[in-house]
Amino acid sequence: LQVLMRKGDEVKAESGALISRSEHVRVGAELDGGFVRSVLRAAMSRESVFFQTLRSKRDDQDVLLAPEEVSDIVLLEVGPDRFHIARGAFLAAEKSVSLESLTEWDMRKAVFGSGLFVLEASGSGTLAVNCSGSVIVYQLEEGEKRVIDSSHLVAWTADMRYDVKLASSTFWTSVSSGEGFMCYFTGPGEIYVQTNPPAAARGPEKKCDDGRQCVACMAFATVVVVFIILAILVLFAVFSIFEGQQSMVQRPAPYTGGSWRA
Repeated sequence: LQVLMRKGDEVKAESGALISRSEHVRVGAELDGGFVRSVLRAAMSRESVFFQTLRSKRDDQDVLLAPEEVSDIVLLEVGPDRFHIARGAFLAAEKSVSLESLTEWDMRKAVFGSGLFVLEASGSGTLAVNCSGSVIVYQLEEGEKRVIDSSHLVAWTADMRYDVKLASSTFWTSVSSGEGFMCYFTGPGEIYVQTNPPAAARGPEKKCDDGRQCVACMAFATVVVVFIILAILVLFAVFSIFEGQQSMVQRPAPYTGGSWRA
């Protein structure tokens, strides 16, 4: 992906995506949406904690970007439509495009659909996503339906309604056919589908090959541990206060009888 830039233009890209740049393009890094949100996005959406920022200081500059694996690249125009992006599909976007990790509370969608977390792109500007194999775009009209395997999803219009159902009319047929559950989308909207699932294109999954996932996991684990420690301290403080109040309850003095003299 080659991006031509004028003076003052800025692009944010996935960490490690830069191949080449002009002399007067400044490289930086930033958190998009704060530390906690960035850590959650990285841990749950296979993106980096930090985005790299590329800012042109002169006219007629350019940058060359590419994903880690061989794949097709698609350009989406964000605004007024928002887009949901599948895990690991983000490549680059203009500075005006905001990225946020959303939680899917429908357990069927979380397990058999787009996943527990999905990346949402909002704002306005150009967004670049990558996919395994080639990309197919479906333009659905009002009320039109399209059934898609969740592992082949790349991006779709955020306002589109979809449900997760069996691939066939019966459970046995759905399982024996190898499809199981599939996503049933209802238009209007756009759906971007990749011809190969990510696992098939990547082969055996690498563990922390460039350190980004390690950083994300460690940061996420740190947040969880701090939260647990704070919760334990709060419970201990409440228990101590309760014990103190119990010990302050006045009890009647024992009867010692009168004073006897012989």
